[in-house]
Amino acid sequence: MDFFTGLSKTLEEAARQVGEKSGEIWESGRLNFEIYKEEEAIRRIHRKIGEQVYADYEKGQEFSGRVTELCDEIKERKSRINRLKAKLSEIGKPSRQSGKPDEQQTDQKAEHEPVDSRQQETGQTSENRAKEPEISYYEAVERMQKIKQGDLS
Repeated sequence: MDFFTGLSKTLEEAARQVGEKSGEIWESGRLNFEIYKEEEAIRRIHRKIGEQVYADYEKGQEFSGRVTELCDEIKERKSRINRLKAKLSEIGKPSRQSGKPDEQQTDQKAEHEPVDSRQQETGQTSENRAKEPEISYYEAVERMQKIKQGDLS
């Protein structure tokens, strides 16, 4: 009988510990989810800050070095998007009758040429091509906040 009493107490203790652990796991999961929601809210705010900075840049406001470089890169990429959209809108349209049959073939050939050839046509080289940012978006936002507070070290 002593054996069963000891076994009963051991099982009760194990059940209590499992209950505590499951409660801890539940609470941990809930807190991690709350942390994720707050971090996601911060990412949305950072995005809004970036959008506002770029909108101000487009209106002519000037920013310090790296911010201006990043805004210039966005401007260049938007320009490239517009050129690509223009090319896309030309697909399927009847060719222009310019009297130069080779022109259409040249245009089709250019679409299949490697990127380097296109860079030559646009004057873009590896030296003046937009470079990948050296810092992340979030680091840029933090720097901008420090600049605004006058605390850039």
